[in-house]
Amino acid sequence: MAGPLQNHKANMHAMGKILVVDDYEMTLFAMRTLLEQGGHQVITARNGKGVADLIRRLKPDLMITDILMPEQDGLGLIGEVRDFDSTLPIIAVSGGGMAVGTNYLDYARDMGANAILTKPFRQGELMELVNRLIRTSPAPGPV
Repeated sequence: MAGPLQNHKANMHAMGKILVVDDYEMTLFAMRTLLEQGGHQVITARNGKGVADLIRRLKPDLMITDILMPEQDGLGLIGEVRDFDSTLPIIAVSGGGMAVGTNYLDYARDMGANAILTKPFRQGELMELVNRLIRTSPAPGPV
């Protein structure tokens, strides 16, 4: 079984270093595979706990985070990251959609996510956002 944090290198000439945070192993695997096929280096974490320190150490070019996770959710993570880094591009993803009248992805955007995606999303949607946000980094605001 994989640990909470893994570093996966696509190749020595990766286009960007991307941190993917999601508690669902299949989602991590699918995103990691897609991003590595796109030439990116991928780092994964199973929830938001400790990710801010990881960002400070590894300095990724982009973070993709799920919203609904145990220990620390994506909204808390986005807020924590924005407290010390206003330029890291963030893509928030969620399959939770509307729960009790609350759209978590709208909150994620309000808290500083540059882009949002509702699961399930098309692979092309994710890659287009990733490539655009990495190319335009530092990110000035929402996409």
